[in-house]
Amino acid sequence: MEEIEKQYKKQIIEIKINNGFECKKCGSNEYHIKNEIVIICKKGHKETATVNTAFHGKKVPIFKAMAILYAVQDNYKNWFANQNGLPSNWGGYQEDEKEDIREKLSGATIARLSSEAVASKFEIQKKTAEDFINSIGLWVAENDSEDYEAYEEWIQGLKNAQSIKAYESLFHLLFYDDKPRSEEGVFYTLVTGIIDNEPEQY
Repeated sequence: MEEIEKQYKKQIIEIKINNGFECKKCGSNEYHIKNEIVIICKKGHKETATVNTAFHGKKVPIFKAMAILYAVQDNYKNWFANQNGLPSNWGGYQEDEKEDIREKLSGATIARLSSEAVASKFEIQKKTAEDFINSIGLWVAENDSEDYEAYEEWIQGLKNAQSIKAYESLFHLLFYDDKPRSEEGVFYTLVTGIIDNEPEQY
């Protein structure tokens, strides 16, 4: 797991460099990279991989954070398919594939994967799951100027304005024009704060 986490951090450094790194403390754009995951500017200021990204200060490691977000996205996709019937090319699936689809659809009875379900699936505390999901959504909201809305089914049951705002932004992190974004696209947004259909390869 440590190696997977390091690979994610190396990708973050690559995105930062490709986007034109500038030290937040002194404005310098001259730097060198230490141990592949730390940027050190000309004046010696250090910036670790997660600084100024949605992953900074989270109790959940990056590899697990991405898995959680993918699970939330996947649950909505399965719920949507459940609401709209089986795939139009159902007859083209093999029997084992059909069984897998039936199982997924039968489990996706609500649009939004609950924090309880996230906590259980990823073996973390419920509060950790709640804090993580809300903080990701609010980080996206703070770093993107657009005002987003989400389908009523997605925010149903949320009781306060902050949670609604977080989940509305989360929806638009995971879906673009109602189509699921790739893991690469979601990851790019969580590093840069930029929501686009799909970023250029970094």
